[in-house]
Amino acid sequence: MNTDGLRDLIAKYEYGQFNILDNGMRISFNSTTRQVLLDPFYRFNTNPTRGSCGELMNTAYREIRRRYPKYYVTRVKGNDPQFFTEPIDHHCFLLVSERDLMNGQDYVRHPTGIEAIVAKNPLVVDPSFQVIAQFSNSGYRVLEATNQGKRESYSNAQIVDHGVGIPLGLDSNGQIIYLLPNFGSPLIIDIAIQRSSESPSLYRLDSPDLDHMFKTNPKIMRFIKLLRAKELVETYQQFSVVRNIVVG
Repeated sequence: MNTDGLRDLIAKYEYGQFNILDNGMRISFNSTTRQVLLDPFYRFNTNPTRGSCGELMNTAYREIRRRYPKYYVTRVKGNDPQFFTEPIDHHCFLLVSERDLMNGQDYVRHPTGIEAIVAKNPLVVDPSFQVIAQFSNSGYRVLEATNQGKRESYSNAQIVDHGVGIPLGLDSNGQIIYLLPNFGSPLIIDIAIQRSSESPSLYRLDSPDLDHMFKTNPKIMRFIKLLRAKELVETYQQFSVVRNIVVG
């Protein structure tokens, strides 16, 4: 398997969404349900090489299938060994192999089926964290798998519950920055920062600590300033999203 070619293929990918406010994203909140709606938050209808782990996974999925048509490419939700390490966390990446890992099944979520997949020791391809490694040496974990050619449906909008962080990307120090709804805060939105293998630290959006930490990181500082100035729209309607973007 051409690991050097796969490494070159994902080298241009960048994990991060610090430009989402440039896309006209609307932020709505419902104090009753304690939820925030970000719309649009994703660009699943395009092939971005900068974005969330799910977006990068799908772009790489298409590109690997086009460049290496003899490979099997399996889409995965699971855990990586540094940041998204708990079963409740979901990180998206790929398993690449020379044969079907799933014995013709469309989707696998049961632990027995997962064990059969990883026992074949496929290649982990993670465009978000620039990882190419055999599964047995990777520290990754598979929770759900979707076979090549099978459909997955997505929405560009994202509903986020109170206290749940949604990752925005990595800073220059290798920390993940999260946007986190907090209905105990007058600003509704907080920022969380997570170092590798540590729990996230929480900061109010107007905290001067953020200005100090990111004073040499203009991309993130610009995002924080735009977010501080962004008008949040209150609504009492129930939030819902339509998954009308299909990747197969």
